[in-house]
Amino acid sequence: MSIFDRFYMEGYQSTNLKPPQEDRWVAQPFHRGYLLAVLDGHINDEVSDQAANRLAHYFQLGFERELPHQQRADAVWREEFLAGLTPEAIQAWIAERGSPSFEFDLWEMGLDTATADDNEKRDQINQLAQDYMADYALAEHRGKSTIDDSLRATVTQLVEDFGDSTAGSTLSMAYVYPTEDALHIHTAQLGDSAIAILTPEGELHVTADHSVQTCESDRALIQNEIDRAHFVEDHRSVFYRAHFTPAMAPAYLMNDTGDLGVGLAMTRALGDKELEGLLIREPDVQGFSAPRGSLILGVTDGVHVADTVEARHGVYREIAQRLVAGERAQAIGDELAQRPDHDDNITIVALHDACHTRGNT
Repeated sequence: MSIFDRFYMEGYQSTNLKPPQEDRWVAQPFHRGYLLAVLDGHINDEVSDQAANRLAHYFQLGFERELPHQQRADAVWREEFLAGLTPEAIQAWIAERGSPSFEFDLWEMGLDTATADDNEKRDQINQLAQDYMADYALAEHRGKSTIDDSLRATVTQLVEDFGDSTAGSTLSMAYVYPTEDALHIHTAQLGDSAIAILTPEGELHVTADHSVQTCESDRALIQNEIDRAHFVEDHRSVFYRAHFTPAMAPAYLMNDTGDLGVGLAMTRALGDKELEGLLIREPDVQGFSAPRGSLILGVTDGVHVADTVEARHGVYREIAQRLVAGERAQAIGDELAQRPDHDDNITIVALHDACHTRGNT
């Protein structure tokens, strides 16, 4: 059975009253599961568009630990491993493998062991042994990489890619794969879009909401840095020039540079170089196990105008329940766009467990 038979997806997008369309979404089979993501661009669609195009490729490279920042980290790990090797450990490894085996390796590498003196040959064997030990250890280290590691690596690479971008974007992504009796969902979150999971029993799981209005933990971390910068009078710090607007909707994190300053309603995002140092770039990574038949939903914040987490979750639940009941995403999105004060771009992407729906396992 192909992955296309295990899941089916449907989506909806509308510019609504706020053209152009700056939202993007990704939904495609990947290995044994499905990769799902929604992105909500701001200022323009530069970051959301390019990030969406790179997402699946980066996720694949992340699994293989082939992203540039992973390769740099692995090179550092290898050097630290080599620095920690003791002469005793090296000689024990050589003794276990046998010196003749190393001499053959040196010969294959084109090194003339026949004319080398004993000291030169010993140095060559020692160096080769260290390289082998480091390579084997690094391969074992790389083999311990997990889905969550790949999600973090993907986000880290995207953060690096768009470090000089004035525009920005949210990113909510999920990798979903089935087993016989469960769906396993791994998520990575930056910003105030959302991945929501509705189980057949009605339990709702939602990724963290990195909104200035609702994310008290992020706001407290940033405010502590602002307070510290003012306490020590560090005028060069980006935190010295920053502040939060009053706690009313919409609330913004402000960097008071230029004539008017720059503000954002999120505490985490891709891009937004004017807020570099203020925004938290680390993704919130979570893992969920849900019963078969659960619905996986990706939405941007255009689906609501709520200023509390509870109210936002209520909208996600409503959308998911309507989808489960058989209503199409098109009809749901069109109805949401007609609600009072709903003027933002809207994106809804839903992943259904097709096998369970058909009565299979």
